[in-house]
Amino acid sequence: MSRLLPRFPKQPLAIEQILAEKGRVDALSSPAWMELLNQLLQVNPDNRISAAEALRLPVFKDLPASAYL
Repeated sequence: MSRLLPRFPKQPLAIEQILAEKGRVDALSSPAWMELLNQLLQVNPDNRISAAEALRLPVFKDLPASAYL
């Protein structure tokens, strides 16, 4: 019998671990990135920023195109 869903680790990775693998732990210290996370994680969908809106924020202007891959 094949599995339909991939296996995930029992303990989810901390955001610091995920960003460290990409070399972006410093992003957590930026108020602009923290504000973006706050807007993305709003419980009420009416208050949550869309992906299109998020990509127009200044935090993405300085990233090289390779960062989007």
